[in-house]
Amino acid sequence: MKTLTYHADTHTTIVNECDEDNALAHLQHEVGGYVEHVDASPLGIDGLDIWVNDMGAADGLPYAFSLPHPGGRVDLFGNVVFARCDEYGDTIGLTDGDIKALEAKLHAA
Repeated sequence: MKTLTYHADTHTTIVNECDEDNALAHLQHEVGGYVEHVDASPLGIDGLDIWVNDMGAADGLPYAFSLPHPGGRVDLFGNVVFARCDEYGDTIGLTDGDIKALEAKLHAA
């Protein structure tokens, strides 16, 4: 499966390949710790999941970007991983179209 990691320290993205059976280990490796799910609906791509380090802000990880949220915004810290979920809530890979759309949104911010 393909995921996209946004590196907060360099403001760059990289596409990663991983086995769906090892999705959790992959996500934890990419964010450098335990993962937390963030609502991706503000990006306007249905079925998208965002994963971040659950202690990113508290551990002083670099600021990544903010997402609009009702009543304000959600600030994300540390590496941010994008993936998809299926109808059962399982993590699955991104499509090439997802990656192109995400990179355009991330580089436009």
